[in-house]
Amino acid sequence: MTDSNYDPYANRNVDKPISNIGAFISVIKCVVGTGVLALPLAFQYAGTILGPLLLIATAFVLIHGIQMLIICMVECSRRVQVGYTNFPDSMAYSFSQGPKCFKYIAKAAGYLADITLCIAHYGICVVYLVFVSSNVMNVLERYIFMGDLRCYIAIFGVLSIPAFCIIHLKYLVPINLVANILIYVGFAMIFYYIFQNLPPFTDRAFVGDPMKLPQFFGIVLFSISSVGVMVALL
Repeated sequence: MTDSNYDPYANRNVDKPISNIGAFISVIKCVVGTGVLALPLAFQYAGTILGPLLLIATAFVLIHGIQMLIICMVECSRRVQVGYTNFPDSMAYSFSQGPKCFKYIAKAAGYLADITLCIAHYGICVVYLVFVSSNVMNVLERYIFMGDLRCYIAIFGVLSIPAFCIIHLKYLVPINLVANILIYVGFAMIFYYIFQNLPPFTDRAFVGDPMKLPQFFGIVLFSISSVGVMVALL
């Protein structure tokens, strides 16, 4: 029997707790990023009318999924009566409480969740490394010299390692704050040029090719998804 009055948050012991403002800064940094720049391409695939509607629907589904995930993790913490259970441990515990056929693969389910998170975050980090490297290369080859994109990726990959080694979100808040400022300044500069001499809205397809909708959803999920951050901030 589990104690229904057990509050995981009241019994949580965090070595380096993060404040509400710090959590908000971290969420804004990870939810709104350079992936937004890919959304126009997504709208091109889905259409100028269908694209925003599908974006809103996808965001609702994604938010609901994250909310359910967090609720389940908190419930697992309550049943185990610990302050916090991470995603893999919650997955393993959930499988262990199910039918007998699921109990046999409970540990494997936890490992699968860990592997999925690692692959997803690795893929996202690789995309951003390519994005930063290609932009820096374009600037340098215009004013200084031209280099190989792979060399830029290797350099920025090495320079990113110290930041990747920071395991406490509290220490990343100042970096996220600076990053937020730079991102929004960059957005303002980009939008200044984008919204000049726009073609007529009627020249764009209202509904795109249905065969390109998978590409639309892939870009949208990359642009607005931040499951890992939400789980870490839980």
